[in-house]
Amino acid sequence: NSNNSNNTYETESRDTASAAAAATVLPLASSEDVRSISRKELLITLASTLALLGELKLQVVQSRSGSQLAHGEQREDLEAAERALVSSLSLFREAENRKGEGHTLRLCARLSLQKNYLSTARQHLEAALTLASQDGDLLGEAETLRMLGNWRANQIDYAGSQKDLTLALQLFRQAKNVRGQAQTLRALGDVKYISHDFKEALVDLSTALPLFRELKMKREEAYTLRSMGETKSRLGDLEGARANLEEAVPLFTEINMNKGKQDTLKLLNSQWQTQSPDHDLGVWAIVSNLWSKKHVHSCAIL
Repeated sequence: NSNNSNNTYETESRDTASAAAAATVLPLASSEDVRSISRKELLITLASTLALLGELKLQVVQSRSGSQLAHGEQREDLEAAERALVSSLSLFREAENRKGEGHTLRLCARLSLQKNYLSTARQHLEAALTLASQDGDLLGEAETLRMLGNWRANQIDYAGSQKDLTLALQLFRQAKNVRGQAQTLRALGDVKYISHDFKEALVDLSTALPLFRELKMKREEAYTLRSMGETKSRLGDLEGARANLEEAVPLFTEINMNKGKQDTLKLLNSQWQTQSPDHDLGVWAIVSNLWSKKHVHSCAIL
């Protein structure tokens, strides 16, 4: 599968990519507009538009994850995203725009993950990291390291994941990028939880929570609250765990995420007040199952 995906990305010719881009974007501009800019500027404009189109298609696929959407429609969206990103990547390279190329490589990695081409995703991310580090693209390097950290976590390389995520967090802080900081802290909290470093996991999650609130990212806020509840339960703070979980439920309701709501209610309905060993084992089984599902799924939302 990885080889097939690589061939798909590499066999699209430059002329074909240019034609596809022009067919998509040029009807939106008058001939006078086109004549007023250089060929390189036009290539970058076309490439950027196609990258955005590919990203939007990926967002559609990810937003429908777990829904009853027909497989054919899902496949069509992925194929449309691939066509747009293949053309965008070729055009950025023709224009020698390395920042745009790196951004598109990260989108290609997301597409590969959606198609379960894990090796190809890593190759795209490593290529993007090389471009960003060589060009001094601080945010590009930070975002690529964050994605690589998540990729490594899903390959059970928790030490490597923490290393990449920690470096990404430093770069996001250096760039004063709050969104990147919040997402990376959340990822670090997840990895440390899986590694049974519950105290440090709670520190990272608690630091991420106010950042998500500042950004009004309610989906991420809800999942972070639930993660904090799960982590506090592992630390024996059942009252604190219940408070976090109860706070997460209305957020999931508000943003129409029924799966997140139902998983959280499973924890809340497990008679937390009962302190018997058998009950505790039942609660931990639910918690572990939820974290396992979330961990496996995180690859799809890079």
